[in-house]
Amino acid sequence: GGHFGVERGCVVAPDQRGYGDTDRPPAAEAYSIQHLTGDLIALLDVLDIDRCEIYKAAGNDVLLVAGAGSDQALIGQTRVAGRNASQIAHALKTLQPVIVEDVRTDTRFEPEPDLLRAGMISGLAVPIAGGEAGPWGALGAHSRWRRTFSQSELTFTRAVALMLGQVIDRRQIEVELRVRLQQQSAIAELGRLAASDTAQNMLERACELAMNGLSVEYSSFLALSEDGESFRPIAGHRWDHRGSILANDSHAGAALRSGEALVVADF
Repeated sequence: GGHFGVERGCVVAPDQRGYGDTDRPPAAEAYSIQHLTGDLIALLDVLDIDRCEIYKAAGNDVLLVAGAGSDQALIGQTRVAGRNASQIAHALKTLQPVIVEDVRTDTRFEPEPDLLRAGMISGLAVPIAGGEAGPWGALGAHSRWRRTFSQSELTFTRAVALMLGQVIDRRQIEVELRVRLQQQSAIAELGRLAASDTAQNMLERACELAMNGLSVEYSSFLALSEDGESFRPIAGHRWDHRGSILANDSHAGAALRSGEALVVADF
């Protein structure tokens, strides 16, 4: 990217990794969400802040997924509970930037314990767009000294959040296309197996393809007993080694009774 001087300021025109005159690492891993968001976080150095973080909406909480100036061990582990009570949560709820000049005296939100321990005083939170599904998350910028954020700084941070949303949206589309291709390939392979291989081999391979296509650890085929009271695993990989599973009290039994796919978000 580049910039050119203008009266009393400058314009920053960044290129995303792999575009324009930027570096173009050959490895696909170099274009992960963590790398791409890290590049954009670096732009916020012009704000003279001590800490910058990206949070992803996760149910009723928000999850720390990337950051600079904070303990890297916290990334992927830190959740801010009670989305309605925090600065980040308010930005997500209102879809507007939220500025806190002094977390010690601001009574609108519950200060995040990790930020207090790190000595952060002032902060700015900006939502990151997520398309029709609602906000994807939020960008937080924090300082150890009491300060205000000017209109130009706010505009710049919103522009960075907008770019983050575009990067995330593009990556999600790429992932969806890749998964769809894997699934179509799996269906084609099963069709070939059905015509040329044994039933058992086809079932085993179907479970492997399901695990690969859905990025899950377990997949199995269950055969219903003649009396309809239980299931018996006949192929695939399971997390336990039970010989039979009661139909009335199981996930599989509920799906069989309803005749529809049954999703369980958290057992």
